[in-house]
Order: sequence, then structure tokens, then C-alpha cells
Amino acid sequence: MLGVLVILGTVAACAYDFAFAARFAAFLLLSAFVLTAAWRIAATLLRRAHPSEVLLAAATTSAVIVVLTVLLLGLIGWLNPWTVLGAHAVTWLAVRLACHPATHAWALLRSRLFHRREPHAAYLAKLLCLVTVLAAGGLGIFRPKANYDAIGYHLTAAATWLQEGRVRLVPTPFGANGQAYMPANVNLIQTWLMLPFGDDTLARASQFPFLGVCMLGVYVMARNLIRKRRWAVLAPALLLLCRHLLVQSGSAMVDVATAAFVLSALGLCLTFARTGNLFAIVCAGLALGLAIGSKFPVLAMLPVLVPLMIVWAWPALRKPPAAAITLFLVAVTVPAVYWYARNAALTGNPLYPMRLSLAGHIIFDGAFDAELMRHWLFNRSTHPDLVTAITEVFTPILGQPLAGPLWLAFLALPALWLIGLLQFITIPGAKRVPACCLFLAVPALLAIQWFWVPYQEPRFFFTVFGLLCAGIAVVASASQAFRFLAAALLIAHLLICARWYAMLVPLLVVGSVALLALPLLRALARRRLSWLLAALACWWPLALFGPPEQTRRYAFAHQPRFRAAWTFGDANIDRARVGYAGHNIPYFLFGPRLQNRVMPVNTDEHTDFAFHDYAALDNAMTRARPNTPEAAYYRATLDQRSWLGNIRRLNLNYLVISTVAENQMLTIRHDEDGFPIEARWAGDAPEVFALEHEDEHTRIYRIDSTRLGSLLDEARERQPRITRAEPDCFTLRMTDPLAYAELYPWAEARIDSSPRLQVLVSWLERRDSSSP
Repeated sequence: MLGVLVILGTVAACAYDFAFAARFAAFLLLSAFVLTAAWRIAATLLRRAHPSEVLLAAATTSAVIVVLTVLLLGLIGWLNPWTVLGAHAVTWLAVRLACHPATHAWALLRSRLFHRREPHAAYLAKLLCLVTVLAAGGLGIFRPKANYDAIGYHLTAAATWLQEGRVRLVPTPFGANGQAYMPANVNLIQTWLMLPFGDDTLARASQFPFLGVCMLGVYVMARNLIRKRRWAVLAPALLLLCRHLLVQSGSAMVDVATAAFVLSALGLCLTFARTGNLFAIVCAGLALGLAIGSKFPVLAMLPVLVPLMIVWAWPALRKPPAAAITLFLVAVTVPAVYWYARNAALTGNPLYPMRLSLAGHIIFDGAFDAELMRHWLFNRSTHPDLVTAITEVFTPILGQPLAGPLWLAFLALPALWLIGLLQFITIPGAKRVPACCLFLAVPALLAIQWFWVPYQEPRFFFTVFGLLCAGIAVVASASQAFRFLAAALLIAHLLICARWYAMLVPLLVVGSVALLALPLLRALARRRLSWLLAALACWWPLALFGPPEQTRRYAFAHQPRFRAAWTFGDANIDRARVGYAGHNIPYFLFGPRLQNRVMPVNTDEHTDFAFHDYAALDNAMTRARPNTPEAAYYRATLDQRSWLGNIRRLNLNYLVISTVAENQMLTIRHDEDGFPIEARWAGDAPEVFALEHEDEHTRIYRIDSTRLGSLLDEARERQPRITRAEPDCFTLRMTDPLAYAELYPWAEARIDSSPRLQVLVSWLERRDSSSP
């Protein structure tokens, strides 16, 4: 059957070209090795579990196999398609020899997926969830969004690791310095998706499988807490209320995947409590470790998640708990430890660049503390902001003529949560305590996320929303009226929610095909052919939509200021070494087939320094406290000699200089047009830097390396090396207004237009005036 899958996938891919067909066949082979090995492990070790729980454990095991394979091979510098394929083949062979056949679990899954006695409403809810996952994936592959974090770091890091064949810290100058130090398990998965294709065909929509894992996680939670288990499917169906979750599942961000890992951990913890199976608690630990190894904010959730998991697992922990606790802790550590160990080895702080203090004592020293972050531009820890952010979970645009039902959902969901809490407090039963803990965890996680994490966006609340949906499904299962209310909210939201037209076409196409195939699916539910159809359905977007060259124009449309430059680069820059400055969105400079090498160019003598290296220098620059979480230490010395020497050492063919980002107007010096000083240096030497493209926001230069040496010699004679750090924007604003107006011409307008920046400036003035 594996051969049949490869052949069918290759035939579908031949709609493009033979090279793409070969890459697609290689991807199917990689996927088959991982998925069949993970399924066999889960089906063998979770024999008493429900098929949905086996499927959830298999999904977690698959992610662990991919993450550990890419990480281990990347650390030793052997990261390439052949070594990954060999590692997966060895893993698959070992699992096949060690584990029993998984046919019994697969037969049970087929029989339960489309059960003949299932209520039509529950059956349609399953179908709606499946259609939505496929539609989100197809939309993401066909029409990817150019999310800043994705093209600023996530895809950039994955592409860099792919090109270099190793996993390393990828600096992020000209933007958020802390991104380079974030845990990056999801970026490893994106690298794995790039390996067979050599491009971002699937990586640009890498989160859409995790939307299905989110739905599966809340379903398993609801099923273990619910009285009428057939209505547990309401939990994943209610996730469709969260438009942000659906839209972002078709992107290369990491928040959907992180939420999927947390929800999987909680669902498998309940499986362990019901079955006492040690592999369930191991999978729960692995899922939690994957989440901790994906984003720092998950650490802030642990004060709620750990007690919740302990309470849920307590029935199975009444036996001698040593083995279960030990296995759980080891499982949490394995997929998460590298990123924190790396930070500790490089900086002495596993949470770098954040400074962690307790009762006034610094536990881990970092570049900036929570107080500074709370005064920065992106802090939103006020009550009106909280209401806005929660409402944005339903839709990013309010005030639409038909947006009324959104407010109904906004009011009805907390009401259902309160009803459920009161219901389980007052009504005795075996599942009362776990259900009450679920309802109490929702506001606790919301409060921690809002008041502890100093940077908030609606995407950070996906985990909380998943728990809320599981709780509402528990409430709705007990009453037909509640089930009707939940269904009415869902239908109204899907039909009226702003901007749903973007997903309406793929939803209608796949939904129509699914409804027409409904009798066939029911007939094949107990036949072996059904899994083949399911496997083909998972990859339908690749058979409908084109390779990356045909889809990049959609991504460019979401960043109009750089569209012309990126289009020029796609047409004229091929297999080159490209340097960039001004703005940290370098991903599209890699080219459609990731054929270019892309790297930042520094303005001082330290060519390879990352953010922590500058913070460790013993000079006045690092002894001064940073004024922003995006402190531009790497640009505190603007030395033309060093800059030219860095270009020469990096052996660059092209230099791309863009205008600084809006928030970087406060940290990167710029001229009246918004360009950094490199634009002036390059413009003064046209014999070395030939201007090939220029628009309002970007300039692209072709570098003549044969003349670069003479220009560097002239700079050495004309200018001594600069070694001292110069004041930043905020210091100049208070001490030298004339220099401030000359070096940061856009900064004052940015401060005047932002009340948050005005608060920051006032706080900095008070802080400096009180300093000795």
C-alpha cells in the first residue's frame, strides 16, 4: 500500500513537472515512514484506548520523531534529505520489528469514524471539522499570508538550516532581537517540510495539520469529561468560532502548533487517568515538551497546566506514582531541553534575553526585564485592551453591518462557561472534580497570559479558547437547548463572520464533494479502501494548486512596500550571496527555490556577533541599561571600514537596503527618506555598488568585488576605526535635541502618534532622573 500511495502521489504531481513529481514522491515516502511508525507505536501501546486517543498519541509521536531527527542531524551538520530519509527508514524498521501490527486499531478507527448509529448532527459536525481543516490547508498553500514573524524569522531560520545542513542560532538584527533565542521545535518541522521540495511548498502553510490536532485534542478532552460521549464532537466544531485560529492555520506561524501540543497533552492526561496506560502519560509529557520547546509563553502557563494535569491524572496516580512521574518528566525534557540548554551555554540564562527576578533578586540576568517590556510599544495589559483582544479572537474587524452575532457569541460563551461551572459544582458525580478544574483553568490561564506575559495578541489565546470549547461541549451535551444554542452560534458565525468569503470557495468545493460522497464514505467505512481515500484527501491541495513560483505574488501583495523589490529579486538574483540591512524581513530574498544565501551585514568589526555577544562586551554600551526590548547594540558603532570589511568577508554579490520598520525608527538611525546609513555609504561608491533597483522603500545594489578592496583601503586611510558607542535615540532626545532631530527624523512623529510611546518616554525620563 505504501507503493500505491507513492505512485498515486507522483501521478498527481506530474501535473506540474517531473522534477516536482520526484520531490513530491520523496515527501510522501518521508511522511509514510514517520506516520506508519508513529501509528504502529501508538496502536501497540494504547490497546485499551479509544481510536481518537490512539490517533492523538500517533500525531504526538510523529511530531517527536520529526523534531528529534532534524535536531540531532542538524547539530552534527548532517541535515539533508538523504540522511533524514535514512534515519526515518531505520526508525520505521525498528518499530516494525518491535511492535505488533496495528490493524486492530485501524479497523476500530474506520468503524468509529462514520458510525452508522451516530446522530446526524454529530456526523455533520465531524464532516464540517474535516472540511475546514482541508480548506484551511488548501487556502494556506494557494494563498499564503506574509505574516511578519513567519518571514522575519520562522521561515528564515528553517531556510538557513536547510541550506547550511545544520541547526544554529540565526540572528535577527533590524527587528525583535529575542526571536533568535526562542525555542524552535515548529521551525524544525518547517525545515523537515522543506527538505524534499527544496522550497516552501508545504512549509508556508505548515500549521494546517495542527488545526486537526487541536480539534482532536479538545475532542479527547470533552469525550473523557462528558456524560453523553457522542456529543463530544461539539468541542472541535466550536473551534470554528475562532476565525484567527482558522486563518493562521494556513500560515507559517507557530501559535496553532503550540496550542495543539498543549491541548494534546491535556487530552492524553485524561486518557492516562481513564486507562492507567503509562504510554498515555509519556505521550502527554512529550506533547507538553513540544509546546515548551516551541514558545516561551508556555512556561507562564505551567503554574496552571501542571496542577490541572495532576488533578486529572490523580485516579491513575493512586497506584505507586514513581514510574509515571519519572516517565512524564523525562518525556517533557526530551523535546524541550536543547533550546534552553543552548541559551544557558551561550549566555548563562536559559530564558535569554529576558531577565528573571524573584522578590527583587535576579535569578537569570538578561538584556531587559519585565518592567521595560511592559512599557514598550506592544504591551496591552489594560482592561479595554483585554476586551478588544478577546473579541478579536472571533473576528479582527468589528463594526461590520452584519457583525451582530459576534457580540452574541462574545456574551454567550462566558455565560455557558459559568453555567457549566455551577452545574458541576452542585451536581455530584465521578467527573465533577476534573470538569470543575477545566472550567477554573480558563480564567486562570487568561489572567496569567494577560497580566504576566507583557506582549499580547489574539493568537496567544488559542489554548485558552480550546479549553473553553471543551468546557462548553461538556455543558451542551447535558441539554438539548444548550446544544441548539451552540449550533446556532456556530452557524451564525460561519455565515456572517467578516471576511469569511476568503475561505468560502474552498469550503464549498470540498464540502460539496464530501456531501456527494457521503453514501460512499458510509459504505466504505468498514473497508480497507477507505484509508487510501483519506490519505489522498490529505494532499488534495497539491494536486489543485501550483508550485511556489505561482503563489509568491499572493504573499508579495501583503507586503506592498517591498513587492517591487522582491519581484525584481525573483527575476534577476539567482544563486547569489545577498546581504540585507534596514528591515528584518529577509525571507523572500532567498528566492522561490531557496537558491540564494541571505545574511545580515553588520556595521562594526564583529562580523558574526549575535545579540548576546554584544551584550557581553565590556564597554559603556553594555553597562548602560537598554531603553527598549529591541536595543540596537549591533549598530551602536557605525563604522564604514568595518562594514566594508564585513561585506568582503561574507563575499556578497548583492546588497539590499530597505527603509527601517516603523517601530525601529526609535533604534536605527535613518535619513529623511527612512533609509539607514548604509544607503549613503553605498550611494557614495557607485563604482563598487551598482544600483540595480530603486523604489520608495528599497534599493538593491550589485557589488563589484574586484573594486571592493581598493574602496576598503581608501576608507582605512580616510577614517580611523570607530570603537566607541554613541547615544541611542532616547538618550539623544533628552541630552542633544539637535543631533536627535538629525539622526532620527521620523522618531518624534512616531512618538507623537503613539500614546504608548509617550508613556514609555515619560517612564524613561522618570527612571533616568531617579538614577544616581
